[in-house]
Amino acid sequence: MHRRSGKSAGNTKTIPLTISVWYDEKTEHIHLAAPETDWFHSTINDREGSARRHANLFRKFGKLLREAGVAAPAEPAEAIQTPEDDG
Repeated sequence: MHRRSGKSAGNTKTIPLTISVWYDEKTEHIHLAAPETDWFHSTINDREGSARRHANLFRKFGKLLREAGVAAPAEPAEAIQTPEDDG
């Protein structure tokens, strides 16, 4: 495993990690990459049956991307409420 020099976050079981996150509208995948490495790049999606599906992380990273104002997946329908949904 590639180890970075420097101190952990005060816990010997954790490391600080900078990641780049972006959404590819063509593939509908969210990409996660650690720029400090030359090997860490992965994707997640919300496609039923996909080995890369992780609905929880897809929603959370999607929200982060939307809040940052960059390309992002649409907000999940269950998260969108209209006034008639409240009654």
